[in-house]
Amino acid sequence: MVMVWDGDSESEAFVERVFGGFGKIETHIVTDATAGMAHAVARDLEAFADWMTTRGAAAEEVARQVDLRRRGRDAPDQATAEAEGRAWTQRTG
Repeated sequence: MVMVWDGDSESEAFVERVFGGFGKIETHIVTDATAGMAHAVARDLEAFADWMTTRGAAAEEVARQVDLRRRGRDAPDQATAEAEGRAWTQRTG
């Protein structure tokens, strides 16, 4: 899962405290978010697929990545989205 947020060390401690119980939290400073990331976060899967394709990704990989994001986007609730993501990872891992 990608979680995009902006903050200082106090904010980072808050994120760890609130979300750390769900699994390992890794924080990476990003100075230049890609258009692909923006499309994925906006849940615009068609634009995400187009972005991957224009960067030279194979059609099979584009389909795989869009499938994962579609499963999360279309899930009726967070628990189902998480289960879909775990199942997808096991199938394609």
